[in-house]
Amino acid sequence: MQVGLSISSCVRRCIGISFRRFSLFKPHCELVGRRCLHISAQHRAINWIVLNDDGYQSPHSAFYIVLPNVPDENPQNNVLLESLEYNSDWPPISSGLPDEFYQGTVKYILEMSATLAEHVDFLEEELKQKDALFTFDKVLSPLLKDEGNGYFALSSVQLKMLTDWPECSLTDWKKDFEAIEKLLVNEMSDRAQHQIIVDSVRRIPESELAKIGPWQRRLVELLKLEWDMIGLQPDPRNNNFHAKEQNWTKGLLHEARTHGKRYLTSLLLDPRYANVQVMIKDRNQLKYVPPKILKKLSVGNDPEKGPWKASTDDSSMFDLLKYSNAREQKKELWDSWIARSSFASNDHLFNNSLTIEELRSIYERLSQHIGFRSTAHHQLSTKMIGNPETLRDFIAGLYHRLRPVLIERYGQWCKYAEKEEGIETFGQLRTSDLFYICRREAEHFHGVDTLDLMNHFPVWPTFEKILTVIQFVLGIEFKEILDDSLERCHPSVRIYEVTDKTTNEYLGRFYLDAFARDGKVDKGWIANIWRLKDENKGLDKLVWLVGNIKEEDELLHYEELEDLLENVRIFSNFGTAASGGVISVLLTFHYSSLFYMGCSIEEVYKLF
Repeated sequence: MQVGLSISSCVRRCIGISFRRFSLFKPHCELVGRRCLHISAQHRAINWIVLNDDGYQSPHSAFYIVLPNVPDENPQNNVLLESLEYNSDWPPISSGLPDEFYQGTVKYILEMSATLAEHVDFLEEELKQKDALFTFDKVLSPLLKDEGNGYFALSSVQLKMLTDWPECSLTDWKKDFEAIEKLLVNEMSDRAQHQIIVDSVRRIPESELAKIGPWQRRLVELLKLEWDMIGLQPDPRNNNFHAKEQNWTKGLLHEARTHGKRYLTSLLLDPRYANVQVMIKDRNQLKYVPPKILKKLSVGNDPEKGPWKASTDDSSMFDLLKYSNAREQKKELWDSWIARSSFASNDHLFNNSLTIEELRSIYERLSQHIGFRSTAHHQLSTKMIGNPETLRDFIAGLYHRLRPVLIERYGQWCKYAEKEEGIETFGQLRTSDLFYICRREAEHFHGVDTLDLMNHFPVWPTFEKILTVIQFVLGIEFKEILDDSLERCHPSVRIYEVTDKTTNEYLGRFYLDAFARDGKVDKGWIANIWRLKDENKGLDKLVWLVGNIKEEDELLHYEELEDLLENVRIFSNFGTAASGGVISVLLTFHYSSLFYMGCSIEEVYKLF
């Protein structure tokens, strides 16, 4: 029998609010130290069994209070917090130290919890008054203000980490960023599911919702849909039945999260299949591999001489599947990948079959408990397709149209494999061969050599022509800001002012850091919205794009160009909604598709 400490609701409430004010009442609060940012220090202080007022055990049967190492940062000693406090026109991206950016962001996110606690106290008093009027500005606007600054701080620290960060491994870099990202995500999640917020939003009358803007109404609709999805009842504190029902629902969600973590852990730690590595020593088996991927696979000093290694633990496995004709090594990797945490595992502890069945059972019970016929009806209730019947009709129609095409294409792949690659298929290709054969058959049919095609796409001229296309399609103009009034991480950084050609309206600024240097993390092309426009504060929209170009005449492979185009789509934020949709379609229609339509190299090059 478990021994628990029964706490009255009054005492629990006081303890909870007290700790929330200082962001200490969070069971998985990952914070950082100044020297080793990705290592968190958690101190277990108390282990309680929490009982509700009616004697039922809380779904969170045990928890402990974490005392985080709260950074001693404030606007007086931290330039990032100072810029947030005084609504600075431009972030201190150069004058601020990496430590200031990281610790300042952590401190601001923790202070968001204190703001939430104060706002919840205010709304709780309002809920006690029967004649109180609830509006969007009263309930959600104070929280959205903090969330906007929190996102701006996170985007700033991401840019700083990409362009000016102490030397560390890529794994440690990911841990640093994921820790602070998770902190903000958890804070936003806590806000969206707080019972006082739920009750307050449900009290906003339709007459008030009719007065607010479209995006505000859409936000309220999305929140209500999310609450219905997880079974949050309105004001369960005044209804014992609703309280028990909601506690039971929360218990199911807690079980689902626990089994979900177990599922992922098994995938990562399966001792038999988790980290399978293969070596390749024959350069001819990698003759179609792009130069950058060849360098990534190489474990020797010379990428051209090898040897080369691929593993199931990173993206090198899929690079090998797509570009190499080393069939046996690919088969070993693929078979290991699909066998992880299955019945093929020697240890039943890493077999996810029972975990998947538990998850299915939990979500089935949850769906039926909150009024849905099945998990499918539950999950599709918030999607555009609406219900399983519509989805089945759509899939059936798609199946009848695609099946003949796939059968015909599969036959062509088998013929190509036998004739050009010397593979005896006997009418059936290995799954591990399809990644390579599908791509090579298309290139062979259309006479395309992707390695030769790279010569037509030097990275910097290509990028400039992409900007030209964007300016033409969106009707905007990029004008480079040449003076030194705005901070930049390096002299090679370019900053552009963006205006509307038609109305001459100022739209914002664009920060471009495209070239490689010491202290810069090589993660390819990454773009993000730095800050949204805020007319009340007099702040404009900021967008940044970071690349890692070694030389201006460096050549782009089609996958690298596709990655660049995907990130450049963020420019659609400077245009209207309609033009944004157009640019998204145009930029994702990468040049390899043009060859499959019969375009020549000259026609493609003219586009860029």
